Order: sequence, then structure tokens, then C-alpha cells
Amino acid sequence: KIMFRKVMGISDELMWRYWELLTDLSLAEITTLKSREPKMGIKMELAARIVKNFHSQGAAKQAQEDFNREVREGGEPSDIETVALPDAARAADAIHVAKLLVAIGLCDSRTNAERLLKAGSVEIDSVRWSELMHPLNTGTLTIRVGKKWKRVIL
Repeated sequence: KIMFRKVMGISDELMWRYWELLTDLSLAEITTLKSREPKMGIKMELAARIVKNFHSQGAAKQAQEDFNREVREGGEPSDIETVALPDAARAADAIHVAKLLVAIGLCDSRTNAERLLKAGSVEIDSVRWSELMHPLNTGTLTIRVGKKWKRVIL
């Protein structure tokens, strides 16, 4: 998954060097690829080929599906870490969100967590959250800060 994403993050210009160095295609075959559009499809082929070469066909297919769901569609990752609600974040009938973000490792400090909350960079259950407190329910919360995700069991 990480390998696939890293390949997808290279520039279109650099992609051709990857084709030359990391695949067994001839220069003539690569020149033919250069005339194809869209470039996104060619880069996805490259990423899948590299993952397959280092891991397996199944891993390449899964990485591409994860990339499409998580990056292109903005969906939830399938491998979110699940943690229990830390006591430090628990209030009487609510959750102190900034303390929670620090306790589960999504932020390095309470000040930074509060800044991210005010900026609208925190999502709880797919809803932008800017309040310092969240109602304490039962079940789970899925929290996203930037590209980091965690699931919290209440």
C-alpha cells in the first residue's frame, strides 16, 4: 500500500525513469507508453507492476483498490488502528477532543490539537469537528486528522 502510494506521488516526468529502471520493458515499449493517455493510468500500471514484483499480484491488486478508495474517492482506510478511549480524555458525560487527539497519537500536543480543531482539520465520524467537547456515547468514533486515522472504542 505504501509502495503503491509512493509511486503514485512521483512526477509524470520521473515516472519514465522508473519504467526504465524498475521494469523489464524495452525502451521501444516505454516510448510507445509515452504516447498513451491518460498518464494517471500509466502511472497506476507502473505502481501495480512494482508492487507485484516486490510482493505479489494479490498485494498489487489490494494496494490499487486501497488507493482508489482512500485517495481518489476519499474513503476510509481498511486498516485503521483501533484504540480504547483513554481515561485522560474522558469527562463527566463528554470527551475532551484535544486531550483525546494527544492521547491516541494523532497530535503531539494539546495546543496543536486545539489549533487543528479551530482550523477545521479534524473529522469525527466523517463530520468536521471544531468543538472542544464531543458527547460521550457508546460504540466507536472514527477520527481523522489530516491523513492520519484512528478508531476509538468508547
